[in-house]
Amino acid sequence: MAKSKNRKKTKSNKPAKLSKAKFLQINAHKYPWHQCFININWESMGMAVILMLRKMPSEKYILGSFMVDVFCLGVKDSNVIIGADEEMAYDYIERSYANLEKTEIDSDLAQNIIWGALEYAEDIGFQPPKKSDFEDNQYILDPADEIAYIEITFGKDGKPFYFEGPHDNTAKVIATLEKNVGADNYHFVASANKGDMWQELDDNTLLYLENSDDEFDDDDEDEFDEWEEADDDDDAPKNVNFTDFQR
Repeated sequence: MAKSKNRKKTKSNKPAKLSKAKFLQINAHKYPWHQCFININWESMGMAVILMLRKMPSEKYILGSFMVDVFCLGVKDSNVIIGADEEMAYDYIERSYANLEKTEIDSDLAQNIIWGALEYAEDIGFQPPKKSDFEDNQYILDPADEIAYIEITFGKDGKPFYFEGPHDNTAKVIATLEKNVGADNYHFVASANKGDMWQELDDNTLLYLENSDDEFDDDDEDEFDEWEEADDDDDAPKNVNFTDFQR
């Protein structure tokens, strides 16, 4: 029997796949914060290594890691892993602080550091580098205008303080500072081997371990079953622009 050309195609009940960024945007805020960590010397060092866990109904975690320059450049690196089991999550955390002493902090403090450093950096002309994937990874965070404000001092001695990192485009950073704050309004320290202050971070802080799949479907976890592709004008919460974080 010939198939009818007018026969309608059966609509699949399988949820549309979502990118990691879209999944985080729609779902991350539904899962409670479990733990957040930071290196204890972040204020004096000027570099905050922040690890954050949200716990999913499956008992697995969404793990976010952020390397934040609170003296000048804001977020230098970030990573998010979705669906990490307990062993993987805490092994990642321990290796990230291999040469740094960590302490547990409240999620509001962690997020104030990240959002505040981003705003400070943007005010003097810096955005997170594309390789940091912050544009996607920001959605593990609560929107900046929804967290309790905590006052944090950015810069050093009232001015941006730039310590040359091993992978920085130093000339570009200095040119940006010269243009936006002026020659006498920032501090700059060149590293003799571009690694003195950063070695322990760049070699041991694990911000680029294996990522979760770029797309997810209902084969992953029970809580993924109701994923739906969201339209651009959907009601999914959207994090505010960096400049909307008011100090």
